[in-house]
Amino acid sequence: MCRDPRDDFLLETAIWGGAEYIVTRDDDLKRDPALIERFGVVGIKIVSVQQFLDMLTSQ
Repeated sequence: MCRDPRDDFLLETAIWGGAEYIVTRDDDLKRDPALIERFGVVGIKIVSVQQFLDMLTSQ
């Protein structure tokens, strides 16, 4: 699923748990355009901590 197979459990948990966001500092996740696109199709956004905080404060 991901370049780093150690991250797969986290991605699977997000899918099965119905997450809307994966908030991470992990470059393997947040800088992989194909992964971001695949998760976007199922409604999960992969964002950095700062992006998430910016979204919260803008609401």
